[in-house]
Amino acid sequence: MSTYNPPTLQKLALDGLLRKDAINSSDLDYLPTVLFPPLFLEAFNGRHTEILKAMVAAWPFPCLSVGALMKSPDVEVLQAVLDGIDILQTQNASPSRKLQVLDLRDVHQDFWDVWAGRKDEVCSAKTGNEKQVAKHIPRYALRQCLKVVTDLSLGFCLQQHQTCLLQWAQQRKDSLRLCCLKMKICHFPVEIIREILNIFQPNYMEELEIYAKQVLSFLGK
Repeated sequence: MSTYNPPTLQKLALDGLLRKDAINSSDLDYLPTVLFPPLFLEAFNGRHTEILKAMVAAWPFPCLSVGALMKSPDVEVLQAVLDGIDILQTQNASPSRKLQVLDLRDVHQDFWDVWAGRKDEVCSAKTGNEKQVAKHIPRYALRQCLKVVTDLSLGFCLQQHQTCLLQWAQQRKDSLRLCCLKMKICHFPVEIIREILNIFQPNYMEELEIYAKQVLSFLGK
């Protein structure tokens, strides 16, 4: 005799939102905080890009760890997340904004198992270098500038998702704190290396590996 397990009310609510294909900010105003992570997961895995944009802009926690979900690069999903940051930036003056860090690294694997009660623990971990730099940044700057954190390993040619991120970051480097903690660049022209390094704030870079024929003359400059 088979056992029928009916879907939970939460599952039915999430399925109903996902069927809309797009969510207005007004839809998220009344969404319980505890439903944001499971809805984001469903939208991310189902590649509901319009829903992802809205959810990034309305994310109710200080940190959004997207890199842990990107087991394989997906340019369309990445672009949706970045578009959500752009929407959030246009709402910069809103006192209700919670998101402070978009983490594109493959870290915080347990983030999506942690709900609101432990959210501060997930986002509170800072490297010693970040803490030292934070002392020299005005408090108003820390509040106003959203931080985007990533690691980059660039070899021979840029992959499509890397090009997407770098072009987006280059255009917004004056309005965001762009941090590449670990960067590895192999066999790129010196001009391209210099252009990439100019995107990210050097004070936040912890590990840098450059493999290039002209690297010594480049570092001298």
